[in-house]
Amino acid sequence: LSFELDGNKPSFVDMPIRYTHNITNIGNEELYTIFWINEHYNPEDGDTYFEKV
Repeated sequence: LSFELDGNKPSFVDMPIRYTHNITNIGNEELYTIFWINEHYNPEDGDTYFEKV
């Protein structure tokens, strides 16, 4: 899957849980992202697992 978003028309991508993903800024301006989860983040029990994409 591939999604190209434009800052002139802000949008969102609903990423399924346990889905490997990669976010790349292909534009010339700074990229801002917001992430939300269904529980308070606990750095002692993170849910991030690094995989080459």
